[in-house]
Amino acid sequence: MSNDYLIHVKSSIDKLMYDLVSTLSATYPTIQGADIDNLVETDLFFKSEEPLLIWQFLTLQGAPKDPLYRLDFIVGCKTVSDSANYTLMSVNNDLRKSFEIDTRISVGDYSGTTAVENTGYFTIVGNSMAPQQYEHMSGVRFFNVTAMGARNI
Repeated sequence: MSNDYLIHVKSSIDKLMYDLVSTLSATYPTIQGADIDNLVETDLFFKSEEPLLIWQFLTLQGAPKDPLYRLDFIVGCKTVSDSANYTLMSVNNDLRKSFEIDTRISVGDYSGTTAVENTGYFTIVGNSMAPQQYEHMSGVRFFNVTAMGARNI
């Protein structure tokens, strides 16, 4: 694996999700977003009663080896006091559209002050909704997303 490619993939998922938060704010004005691995801010977001897009980068492995890769991550939503979970389902329906099978995701390095674009790509090959989870008055539901792609060489 290229030493920097892991960072490129993670930062690309982060960028995509923060862009989705901005896009969805037109429909859900108070929506927020949090990378589950962001230990600095996640606690604040999880205590909020506003809708929350959440995601987590899980795995990146050679398939079978560099420059070809398989990627697994989760994306989802959390809502609070959401009677019958209609807001949760509505947000997740909008979120699902961004990760439909055959969707191509461009990879770049967005971790620094200057973006480095087009370092690779992934194509979504699997997207399944996981069972709902509960945390006090919150409902949480994720999509398990799998993608295949390549690092540009």
